[in-house]
Amino acid sequence: MSKALADKLGLSIDAASETIFTMGNGTKQAGLGVIYDVPVEVKENMIIPCTVEVLPSCPTHFILGNNWLIRAKAKIDFNSESLKVSYKNQKAELPITFLRKQEKIPKITTYTQTYKNPVSQTNSNSKHVHFEEEADESTEEYMLKMNYLTKSIKKKAMMNHY
Repeated sequence: MSKALADKLGLSIDAASETIFTMGNGTKQAGLGVIYDVPVEVKENMIIPCTVEVLPSCPTHFILGNNWLIRAKAKIDFNSESLKVSYKNQKAELPITFLRKQEKIPKITTYTQTYKNPVSQTNSNSKHVHFEEEADESTEEYMLKMNYLTKSIKKKAMMNHY
C-alpha cells in the first residue's frame, strides 16, 4: 500500500518492517512498516482482513499480495473471468479482466546450433532442441526464421566475446 493511501484512509503503521521490495523497474525500496487487519470488503457484509506493507511510493496505491489470496482461498477462473474467494463460510465471485496474448508463437520443430567461438565453456557443445511440429508453417518459412535467429545469436555472441 502506498503511504499516500494509508494517510488518506487514516491508517497508521502498527509495526516496523525489514522488508526490501524490488519494484517492476528493478529499483529497490524499503518498506516503511506494517499495518495489521486492514479490512478488504469483497462484497457487502464480507470483509477479509489483510496485513499490508506500506511503501513510500508505488506505481499503484494498493496491491493484494499472496498472503491475502491464500487467506481468502482465492482461485482465478479464466473461463468465467472471475476470482472466487471463500472466507469463514462465506463465498464470493468477483469479475476480473486480463489480457491474453493474441499472436501465435511459432513453434520450433528441430534446431541444431554449434558455437564456434563460445562465450563460456558451458556453451561449447552442440545443442539440439525438439518441440512440437507446427502444421501451419512451411519448411521454407521455418528455415528463413532459423537462419535469421542463428545469425542474430552469433552476432550477439561475437559482440559479447570482444
